[in-house]
Order: sequence, then structure tokens, then C-alpha cells
Amino acid sequence: MLIWILAAMDQKVSGTSTLTKLPDAIQTATRINDAGVIVGKSGDCAAIIESGSSHLIPLPQGFVSASPLGISNSGVVLLSLRKSNTFFPDESYLWSNGKLQQLAPLRHTASAMAVQLSKEGLPVGGCVDSSLKSVACFWRNLAPIRLETPAGANSFANSISGHTVVGWVGPVGKQRACSWEDGRVRVFGPLNSAATGINRKGEIVGFFYRDGLSRPFLFRNGKFVELPGPTRADIAPTSINDEGCIVGYVIASSVKSAGYWISVTASHMTVLAKEDDKVFTRLSDINENGVAVGEGTESGQAIAYKVVLRAK
Repeated sequence: MLIWILAAMDQKVSGTSTLTKLPDAIQTATRINDAGVIVGKSGDCAAIIESGSSHLIPLPQGFVSASPLGISNSGVVLLSLRKSNTFFPDESYLWSNGKLQQLAPLRHTASAMAVQLSKEGLPVGGCVDSSLKSVACFWRNLAPIRLETPAGANSFANSISGHTVVGWVGPVGKQRACSWEDGRVRVFGPLNSAATGINRKGEIVGFFYRDGLSRPFLFRNGKFVELPGPTRADIAPTSINDEGCIVGYVIASSVKSAGYWISVTASHMTVLAKEDDKVFTRLSDINENGVAVGEGTESGQAIAYKVVLRAK
């Protein structure tokens, strides 16, 4: 069963959620830490949103845009910086207290591409060579540490919790969701699947493809199960917290909507439906206090918001 709910800015939108629009200058909200500090984007710059106000991270000279991809509980921000004149346009940096530090690539690769930070500030992602082959890794003290990847395969890490990293591994066109414990790979997903989030209980979310559509999954206690949701739609979970609340998005009939599962045992997916001129298109992250962040549009203009979700 799919429940559609109407969402209103700064109002209670269901029995378990309250949604609030972020400052007008913020177009996207990508991550939130457990202290409630949010990173998002304003124009070409990354922004930090705290206690209802925002400030920009200055764009370094020589770069044309910055995308924030993570924030640790201590406030370290992961940035993807873009130059307009490079074949590999994105470079990964850590920002803290006004200081930028670049993440190094693995030897014999051309680019370091980190996509998320752990709560403690460890980046995860992959390094890509000139032939676009990727190798999953994480970084400690800015130096890359390679994660086990079988010969001839690609791999990429999407999320980390504690000592466990999740992502995908496999030859092109045959990728499978996997996890790495202390650097050793464990494959658990079907063909054409990827893990996108993990909590401290080891519960993993992601998506797999069936009949040309991406379908959401939960891997828990050694069991791979499909999460409930509309059948003729693409669905992708993006994050899961320790209470088991999962957030993500759904694309049905070319319409993209933000959605969530209130717990790992939820019998349905709740979707934030369009209201008047407001469209809520994605939930990107959720912290341990049940606060999620996402993005959408209002009168055709990009907006960002946060929504409080609490598992029953």
C-alpha cells in the first residue's frame, strides 16, 4: 500500500513528520550531521546551514563550482570542486575551519572521487584512471586506502559506518551490491545492484534493477529483501539511520518525488506529494535524531527543506 500525503512548509505534514523550508538562498540540501548542521548548495558555492541561518564556503581560485557531499559530526565538510578545463572535472577536498585539503588519488589513477563522509570524518568513494576504471577506497589523513577489488572488476564505495563500507563491485554491466569489512569484500546483491547507505547496526539499503526499473532493497541480518513501493516506478533509497528510518526518492510517470520508509519493517513507502506550486523531489540524508534533508521546487525555483521523521 502506498500512502500519499500533502506537505506544507513549516507545518505538520503527517502524524510523524514536520517539514520546514531552508533559507531562500539554498537550492539543495545534501547532508546533515547529528548536531543538525546541514550542507547544501547556493548558486555555484557550497553552504553550511545551522540554526536557520546559512553561510557560504568561499569558492577557491581556479574552480567554477563546489558541491558539498558530506559533513562529519565535528563539522568537517567533503567538497567536490570543479574546474571547467579538465578531463576529470571534479576534485575531492576536505574543508574545516576555513582550510582546504585535497584527497590524494591511488597510484596509477588520475582522480580521487569521494562521495560521502563517516560521522568521524573518513571519506569514501573511488579512484578513477584514464580509462574510467574505478577502484573503491577510503581516505585516512588524506591518503587513499584501497578496498579489495577482484582482478578485472570495477568497484566504488558509497557509504561508511564504523568499520564497514558499502557500495558495488563487478565488471562493467555486472555490478553487484557489496560491503567491505576491514577492507575485505563481501558480495550480497544480485546483478546490477548497488548499496547506497548503512547504519551502525549494519543494516544496508540500496537498489537493484528488475525489468528495466530500479527497485529498493534492505539487507539485514543476512537477508536481502525488496522494500515496498509503487511497482511501476524507479525507487532509490539514499540513507538509513540507526532507528531504521530510510529516505530516498521515487520516479513514477516521469515525476520525481521524495519518499521515506518510517522503519525497516514498514509496510509502505510514504511519498511527499506535490502541493500547489511546491514539489518535493528528493530526500538525500537523515541523521540519528530523525531529521532528514532534501530538495524540490516552488513555482519552478529550486528549494531545500528539512523534515522531522520519527519511527514508531
